[in-house]
Amino acid sequence: MGVCWLVSSTMAQDRRELLRKQLNAAKGSEAIELTIKLAKAYNEVSTDSAIGLMQDLVGSRENQLTPTQKADAYSVLSNALRMQGRLAEALNEARKAQDLYDLLKDSAGISAVLSNMGTIYYDRSNFQQALDYYLRALKYKEAMGQLNGIASLRCNIGNIYINQKQYEQARIHYEQAQEMFVKVGNRMGIGYTYNNLGVIFDETGELEKAINAYMEAFAIDKELGDKFGMASSYLNLGEIYIKTNQLALANEHLNKSLQLAREIANPTSIGQALNGLARVAKLNGNYKETINLAQNALEIARAASNRGVQRSALQLLIDAHEKTGSLQLSLNYTRELMMVKDSIEAETRKLVLNENQSRYETERKEQEIALLQKDASLKASLLNRQSLLNKVYIGAIGVSLLFLLLLFNRFNITKRNREELRELNSSLEDKVDLRTKELQTALVQAEKAGQLKTFFLSNINHELRKPLNAIIGMGEYLHENVAEPEIRQVAENLLDSGKRLSKTMTDILELSDYETTGRVLPLEKVDPQEIITKLLYELEPTFMAKGLHFEIVNFAGDQEIRTNSRYVYRILQSLLENAIKFTEKGSVKIEMLRELWAGEPAYCFRIVDTGVGISEENLREIFEAFRTGNMEVNRGYEGLGIGLTLARKYAEMLQGQISADSREGKGSVFTLRLPLRG
Repeated sequence: MGVCWLVSSTMAQDRRELLRKQLNAAKGSEAIELTIKLAKAYNEVSTDSAIGLMQDLVGSRENQLTPTQKADAYSVLSNALRMQGRLAEALNEARKAQDLYDLLKDSAGISAVLSNMGTIYYDRSNFQQALDYYLRALKYKEAMGQLNGIASLRCNIGNIYINQKQYEQARIHYEQAQEMFVKVGNRMGIGYTYNNLGVIFDETGELEKAINAYMEAFAIDKELGDKFGMASSYLNLGEIYIKTNQLALANEHLNKSLQLAREIANPTSIGQALNGLARVAKLNGNYKETINLAQNALEIARAASNRGVQRSALQLLIDAHEKTGSLQLSLNYTRELMMVKDSIEAETRKLVLNENQSRYETERKEQEIALLQKDASLKASLLNRQSLLNKVYIGAIGVSLLFLLLLFNRFNITKRNREELRELNSSLEDKVDLRTKELQTALVQAEKAGQLKTFFLSNINHELRKPLNAIIGMGEYLHENVAEPEIRQVAENLLDSGKRLSKTMTDILELSDYETTGRVLPLEKVDPQEIITKLLYELEPTFMAKGLHFEIVNFAGDQEIRTNSRYVYRILQSLLENAIKFTEKGSVKIEMLRELWAGEPAYCFRIVDTGVGISEENLREIFEAFRTGNMEVNRGYEGLGIGLTLARKYAEMLQGQISADSREGKGSVFTLRLPLRG
C-alpha cells in the first residue's frame, strides 16, 4: 500500500519520448526546464537516471539556474532519492527546495515539497511527523482549490490511519478523496481509492468486499491501460488467495502481476510479486522454487535499494534454507537481514537527527533575527533620543539668546505672561482633579456592577435551588411511594425535568464563575481507566435505553497522567452525553492513546460516534456558549448549548485542548488532549 502517485504507465512512456526529442533540440533556459521535466518523468521508471540528471544540473550549471529552477531541481532530486530509500539525503534536498519556495512564495511548490517530506517520514513509519507535513500541504492545496491534489493528500492521510489500524478514519478520508476524484473525472484516482478501500476490507477480515473492491480498481486500471495499477490489483488479489489457502488462484494472479511489473520495469512491483510467488511455493512445500524466486527478488531489491522487499526476500530465504538443511546459508542470510534492519534503524536515527538539527537551525536563526531586530530598535531609539536632545539644546540656546536680546525692553510683558501662565496651570490642575474624580467614580461603579453580578447569581442560585430541591424531592417521593402508573410517570417526568434544570443552573454558574475569576486547579496523579470505568457505570443505563453499542479501546496501556480528575471527568461526561444524545443507532466508542501534540507528548481521549454528525459550517460554532449547532438537526434535542463550552474551558484550565472532526450524517469524533507532565 503506497501513497497516491497516479500516473498512467503508457502515457508516461509517451511523455518521456516526447521530452527527449524536445531536449535534443533545445538550448539555454528552455533546455534547463526540459531537463527538469524529463527527470520528473524518469522518477517513474529509473530513479538513477533522475538523480543523475538533477545532480549534473545543480552541480555543473548552478549559476545558470533561476531560483524557481533550482527549487524544482532540488524537489525532483528529493523525490528520486526517497524512491531509492535514501531518506536522509531526500530530506536534506527537500529542505533546500522548501527554503527557496518559501522565499518565492510559491504555494504549489511548497505544497509539493511538504507532501514529499510527509512521504519520507511515512516510509520510515514516523506517522505523526508524516501526518503533520500532509496536513500542512493540504492547507495549501485547499487554498488553491486543487481538488486532485486535495484528494491525493486525503489518500495519503488514509494510508497513515490504516497503518495505525484506525480503519474507520481511513475509510472516511478515502471516501472523501473518491468523491473529489469523481467530481473532477479522475478515473485513475477513483481506481486508487477502490484499491485502498479493498485494503481496509482485507485488514478487517471482510475478504469478499476486499475482492470486489480490488476488482473495481482492476477494471478501471484496465480501461485506462494502467499496467502499474493492474499489477497492484493482481498482487492484492494474490495476497487474499494466499490468506484463504487458494494457492492455485494465488499463483495465477501473482504471475499476472509479475508479468505486468516486468513490462513496465518497476523493480518494487517485480520484487513484491516474486516474494508472493515464493510464499506460495513455500506453502506448497517446494523449497527449491522458494529459494529461486526469493533470490531473484533479493537481487532486484539490492539493485533498487528497496529495503522492504529485501527484508521479505531474506526472511523467505532464511526459512527455506533452514528447511532444506542448508544451515550455513540460512545463517548468512540471517546476518544480512540483521544488517538490513540495522541500516533501516540507522536511517531512521539519521532522519530524527536531521529533523532535530533543522529545528535547532530554524530556532537559532529566529533568535538571531529577534536579537538583530531588538538591537536595531535600540539603536533607533538612541538615535531618536539623541536627535531630540540636540533639538532641545538648540531650542534652549535660541530661546536664551532671544531672552537676552529682549530682556530690557520686554520686562513688563514677561511679568504679565508669568501671571497668565500661573492662572493657566491652576486651571489645568483643576481639570486634572475633576477627571481623576470621574475615573474613580467609574471604577467604583464597575466594581459595584461586578459585585451586583456576583450577588445576583448567588441570590438566584439560592432562590431557585430551594424550590427546585423541593420539586426534585417531591418527584422522588411520588415515584417511590405511588403505585398508579400514570402518577408514577408524571412523577418520573417531574424528577427528570428538575434534575435537568438543576444541571443547567450548575453549568450557567460554572461558566460565569470561570469567565469572572478563573482558577488555578490542583493537580494529582490520575488513572484514566478508572475515570472511564466510573463514567461507563453512570451512563450504562442510558446506552442500554437507546440500544447503543459501547466500546472502550486502550492503545495507551497502563499510563498515569498528572491532571485534575474532577474536571477530566466533567469534560468526558459532557462529550459522552453529547455523543449519546445525537446518536440514535449504532455505537459510541472511547479510544485512549498517546501521541505528539505541538511537538510534546500528550494523552488523548477520543470519543467516536455514529450519530447525526455536524456540518462543516456548524462545526466552527459548537464550542460557543448557547450554540448547539444546526437548529434543524438539533430540533428535539434538549440543552442550552453550554456543555461543550464548559468542556473546552475546562480543557484550557488543564492546559489541554478539545478538537472536533465530523461529517454530517456520518458521525463525529471529539478528541481531548492533555499534556503528559513529569
